[in-house]
Amino acid sequence: MQLVGFVTDAVQHEIDTPPALRDYESRLNGFATQLQERIRQTNAQPVNVSRLFYLYSFDVMSDLAFGEPLDMLINDKNHFAVGFLQDGMDLLGPLSPVPWLVRIGLSIPGVAQNFKTLLSWSAQKLEHRIQDPSHLSKLRAEIKDALFPYDSGALKQMSHLNGVINEALRLHPALPSGGLRQTPEEGLTIAGHFIPGGVTISAPRYSLGRLDSCYECPNDFVPERWYSKPEMTRNGAAFSPFSTGTM
Repeated sequence: MQLVGFVTDAVQHEIDTPPALRDYESRLNGFATQLQERIRQTNAQPVNVSRLFYLYSFDVMSDLAFGEPLDMLINDKNHFAVGFLQDGMDLLGPLSPVPWLVRIGLSIPGVAQNFKTLLSWSAQKLEHRIQDPSHLSKLRAEIKDALFPYDSGALKQMSHLNGVINEALRLHPALPSGGLRQTPEEGLTIAGHFIPGGVTISAPRYSLGRLDSCYECPNDFVPERWYSKPEMTRNGAAFSPFSTGTM
């Protein structure tokens, strides 16, 4: 079977690896180098690779989520936030069949204090990464009067909340490369290009989400394009973060 990446004329200029993804690769390579160095320092002696992979994984996740690593590989010890996370798992594990009891427990002063500190620390890190704080203010204003558990109908009416979600999915789709499809035996023509039968094709969602032909200011985070500024979405068919059609 021939494997090709197919895009229309409008997206062919986006086929190369996007700069943001190349940036991730260099950052991951840096952590991989640290991991390699840690293994090299053992001088061919037995090493607990599970422990090293654990440190490596949290450094990577922290760097991608918060913009800075926890330096667990360098310091060879857990960051305090990871310790708090483990403390929280001790509470969540046995109580997961009764989640309502977890909420009651977390509302009691002094209970799971380390886990609460972790949540506060994570929130501070995320707020630090927000380039436009006004979006956070709008979200808080929109949901401040909502009751838990949230009514799905009420959530659908929260324009900015849904705009933020859609905009995040547009710029950072869960599957950047897009799903694969196979052309029928007789082939088909897409945007003036004939594709033979039995060929695997793909339209990368990361590229589609950043096309000038589909979005005004495609690289900017503008949640309003999904409700109050619909003119900024030039072709809504380009938005399919969870795929569409049949395999």
